[in-house]
Amino acid sequence: MTGGCRTAQTVPANVPTAKLNRFDSQNERQGQWRTYYDEGSTQLATAGRYRHGKLVGRWRYYGPQNGLEREEQHYWWRPGLLFIQEYHANGKLAKQGRARIVREADIVHFYWFGPWLEYAPSGEAVSRAWYEMGQLRRREKLPTAPKASQPAAPGQQE
Repeated sequence: MTGGCRTAQTVPANVPTAKLNRFDSQNERQGQWRTYYDEGSTQLATAGRYRHGKLVGRWRYYGPQNGLEREEQHYWWRPGLLFIQEYHANGKLAKQGRARIVREADIVHFYWFGPWLEYAPSGEAVSRAWYEMGQLRRREKLPTAPKASQPAAPGQQE
């Protein structure tokens, strides 16, 4: 399958089939769920857990090349509140902050809010951005840590 994800029909041998992609008595998703990019269920796209049809706990989202792209922490006691971490292609943290999902009638709004830390591909925090209702309000560069000076080699003067 090209260009999209599919819900797992088969699962890897190390995961008991009975524990994945189940429905509760109201036909809502329940328990651990995984989706895959391919028919053979070898290329993981998402992994997480549902409680009565609602995402709970940690959800992981993978790119088509199997790299972790994003993690979301869903709080069952605060529906709609998420903590998100996005990653650079090298696996290091790219940014992190909070988001909200607000459901109104037939519309679902998703937006970032509050402070978000942004990181360079090296892993160093480089800026802090503030969001309100998904709109960037301001961004400030963080001071860079001074590089540790190398001690002089024996016999050399500084």
